[in-house]
Amino acid sequence: MPRHLLTIAIVLLTLLASPFAGAREIPPPASTPVDLIVSGRTSTLKSIVVENVGQEIPQTFSKDRLKNAAGYVWFVSRHYALQTDYDAARARHLLTLLELAYPHYVELFGREIAGIDQTRMAVIYGSSTESLKVALAADGIAWDFGGGGITYEGFNAAFNYPSGTLQYHQRYIMLHECAHLYQMCLNGSIFNTPGWYYEGVADAVSHHVWDESMKQLTMMVFDKPTINNWLDTGLGIYAKEPFKASDILRGTRGGRDLNFLLVSYFTSDVERLMRWRIWQEETFRQAPGSTAAADGEKRIDELFGGEKLDADFDAWLKARKSSFHYVDWGWEQDADAMISYGWPQNGAFSQTDLGFSPGDVAKFDALVMDYPLQPQS
Repeated sequence: MPRHLLTIAIVLLTLLASPFAGAREIPPPASTPVDLIVSGRTSTLKSIVVENVGQEIPQTFSKDRLKNAAGYVWFVSRHYALQTDYDAARARHLLTLLELAYPHYVELFGREIAGIDQTRMAVIYGSSTESLKVALAADGIAWDFGGGGITYEGFNAAFNYPSGTLQYHQRYIMLHECAHLYQMCLNGSIFNTPGWYYEGVADAVSHHVWDESMKQLTMMVFDKPTINNWLDTGLGIYAKEPFKASDILRGTRGGRDLNFLLVSYFTSDVERLMRWRIWQEETFRQAPGSTAAADGEKRIDELFGGEKLDADFDAWLKARKSSFHYVDWGWEQDADAMISYGWPQNGAFSQTDLGFSPGDVAKFDALVMDYPLQPQS
């Protein structure tokens, strides 16, 4: 074979063997549309376009901070650019979840991000701890892997890896981190808001139910069985050592479960939600700094009344009950089905307790089972 033909053959074989084979020029966001049906806090997928763009770095709100990492490929959808070493099917699944979540981030934070029609949000998802270390190192980031994900200020990027085997938990972490990502891209920082807010909203919105067959995602699900179940843990803490809204606002009591309860209180009633949105908009206007918590508490007092807020929050908590109590690993949820795959950590069986007795009469509560019911099999 002539040398030039041999060279061409070698190049073609190399391209075919490459994980980046099939990569193409980066399409603008308008060329990767997503079509959803959004009803309340539930999104159902109709269609989505996801493109593999290889190691061509898309235009993101991270600007030039993100670099290519060995073994990683970029995929783009309408609002997101995903850098991952997962295969195309997994990348499509992750981007589908994020696009289904997108309208609920818009609703939660009150408006779309300026420039989102031309610029995407960046998410980096490694298939393992070691894999994510490679991506972090490429971007000049060191992290202690104290959780399943982190969103970096300045980089405006969310980094994730599969910590643990529960698919629910993996989805939860990504949805949580991408709530931080949305807030960062919207305001330039999350630190113009107090800690109870930015962690509370991220945990509240990522409390979710996923229906695989329907490709349907419901967010801000208040009462659901899978862990992390901040409703159940928060109410458990309240039963042992009661706390007030003002305790959380001032930072004398805290934690993700308490933050979740306070944010859920503000967002689960129409009048409270309208006042909350005024507070949120005014808080977003301030520059990041150490006064975020104090300024935020002052605005809350003006809108809700300090003593009145404590009394109303206390009454609201006393009226709440968790339908599910997690006891031992491991349970998954798909739509309204609970599935145990075993591997308990503390006892002989996987266990989640139900807070219902056989003779109980069902009563309507908008905060209980607030996701679509699957057709009976």
